[in-house]
Parts: sequence; C-alpha cells; structure tokens
Amino acid sequence: MDANPRLNHNLTTIVRQMDPTPEGLPLQLWCFTADVRWGPYEDTMSDIFDHLLTIAPEFGLEVFESPTGKDVITAMEHANLGVVGK
Repeated sequence: MDANPRLNHNLTTIVRQMDPTPEGLPLQLWCFTADVRWGPYEDTMSDIFDHLLTIAPEFGLEVFESPTGKDVITAMEHANLGVVGK
C-alpha cells in the first residue's frame, strides 16, 4: 500500500490477521486516504479491495462470505432443483 499515492502515508497503515474463525482468517485493513472528500475516499477503498480480491488467488487464498438463505435458494434454482422462493 505504500506505493499508492492516494493514501496518507503520514498516518498509520495497518494490515494484519485477526483471530481465526470457523469461516476463515479475517484480515483487518486500516489506512487513511490523502483526500478527505467522500467520492475520492470511496474510489480509493474500492480500488484497494478490487486489488485484494484479484491478487488473493495468486497466494492460494479464497475470499469467503457466508451465504444467505436467498443465496441458497438462487443456487438451487439455477441447479434446476425446482425450488422457488422469493
């Protein structure tokens, strides 16, 4: 993240592993943008997470999010199991 000119490098930047859970190993990202306006802040955060999601497989990592009931129903519908729910 030091190479990103949109971050404020005079303030704390932390990337650390949190305690493992049954779902995986959470990561905490803590940094400050150089521009305090909302739009540029959101663009910077989006770019950081896009990069993390793209590079994770290069390290053999998978991003995980617990599915919701709607996710399960949608998956079953796509599998043509005849489950309908909305």
